[in-house]
Amino acid sequence: MTDEFLFGPETEGPVRARIRGECYPHRQLWWVVLENLTEMLDEEPERFVPTGVSALLVTHSCLEGYLNFAGELLFGPQCWEELSFLRVSAKLALIARELSVDLDRSRRPLQTVMLLNKWRNRMMHGRIERYDEHVQFREAREVQNLAGKFFEEVTVEFVRRARHDVEELCDSLQAAGHEKDPSTFLGPGAFQGILGQAGGTLLRDAPGDEAER
Repeated sequence: MTDEFLFGPETEGPVRARIRGECYPHRQLWWVVLENLTEMLDEEPERFVPTGVSALLVTHSCLEGYLNFAGELLFGPQCWEELSFLRVSAKLALIARELSVDLDRSRRPLQTVMLLNKWRNRMMHGRIERYDEHVQFREAREVQNLAGKFFEEVTVEFVRRARHDVEELCDSLQAAGHEKDPSTFLGPGAFQGILGQAGGTLLRDAPGDEAER
């Protein structure tokens, strides 16, 4: 199949076209950013805290990005925009109910997702963290840098658990959506498959006159 068949005969000067498409940030973040951060956990253990914090924030962004993706498909872009004020937990509950997916707060993966969401909210809406405790020490330097509990939650185990359980939960929603409408819920995996899609229309010289090629 030649370029002339696809685009018509060659012309002098630039060709005008209208390109329409959509990208899926939850999949792009998952593979472009989170994959690299996860590898860095093993390769650069001395930088674990900043890498772990970044990985958890990106994991949460992938979660919310997927919920917005699924919400638009189920309820339409305009309706979902009007529901943008909802918290992540409320969006998740609404989508799960629409897809008839049962979620148990007392068990993984939802249990982990709720812990991740709570941690993320503390991170993004930081407040003074106060503590009052009794300690024992031999040298004063041992108590000079007492830290709060915030970074204690950032462990290798929790970072990996959060990624695993977010994927498991979102995959359950994606599978139900794919079964309901495979033409919009593309692929059975929430973070697997295409990162976006696009199409184009060549424009003729006359304003407003478009020709599909």
